[in-house]
Amino acid sequence: HRKTYKALEAKLQEIDRLASASPGRLALGPGDYVRHLEFGGRTRRYVIHVPPGYSTGRPWPLVINFHGGGGFAHAARVQSNMDQKADQAGFLAVYPDGTGLLDSRGLTWNAGQCCGYAVDNNIDDVGFTRFMLSDLSRLFAVDHNRIYATGLSNGAFMSYRVACELSDQIAAIAPIAGVMTVDSCRPRRPVPVIHFHGTEDEFSPYHGGVGKKSFSKVNYRSAPQTVSEWLRFNNIAPTLASQARMNGATVTSYRNPMGAEVVLVTLEGMGHTWPGGTRLLPKKYVGGLAGSVDANDMMWDFFQRHPLNAGPRY
Repeated sequence: HRKTYKALEAKLQEIDRLASASPGRLALGPGDYVRHLEFGGRTRRYVIHVPPGYSTGRPWPLVINFHGGGGFAHAARVQSNMDQKADQAGFLAVYPDGTGLLDSRGLTWNAGQCCGYAVDNNIDDVGFTRFMLSDLSRLFAVDHNRIYATGLSNGAFMSYRVACELSDQIAAIAPIAGVMTVDSCRPRRPVPVIHFHGTEDEFSPYHGGVGKKSFSKVNYRSAPQTVSEWLRFNNIAPTLASQARMNGATVTSYRNPMGAEVVLVTLEGMGHTWPGGTRLLPKKYVGGLAGSVDANDMMWDFFQRHPLNAGPRY
């Protein structure tokens, strides 16, 4: 896939050029930007897409999209098609880069048990996320009650970790094809979760265990087990469940009277992919897409129901 990577790298260089045209400005407008930050003794980077309708006249919601293991920021942009949803719905889409031996590909997140370089080098990705949010708030009109996180695979693992450790800032999360991989999770408040997972995922298996194609060879929790743990964190009885069928998916929802909702979206036949997104690797490798379900639409509807200031604090 050298041609694909070269094209993506060229796009990143184009965005870098746009960003460097106005260094140090505190009132950036619509467009695509790359920010380089010094954190933890290394240079870290994130890409931000600012919708055409953006203005500083009101605070804007923000969605962090953590790339998958071995990926990088622009791969997450292409895979998720989230820029288009940001333009339509009106939110800032942020794509941070993990770390690795190379600067712009093969990057991972330290999400606890996984993955690769980030775990081996004990990278403080939670601290970087908090630092990045502070930088974003300096540059853009961010609605601090509506900061959300999502991601695929290792990015999903990371979205769970920030929900555990940054629950004072992250209002809700939408992990895709990845479960919780931290040993200890103590959120300061109930964090709403909508979790998407395919039944044919061979990297992070729906029913748990070591995936046939997993690089990390971690013995993962199952998707239902992860959801069960978040029911406990959110003070929701497992009996408070409702279930619906939608376009080849089974949607199981749990909600307590205070609204700390947990939803499991089970996608029959889907592999290690982004529902409604773009497959960057061959089907025989990552499995099928869920073309009839759009994760961006579902998660945004969910996020809108769950600002940070809703619900109880522990």
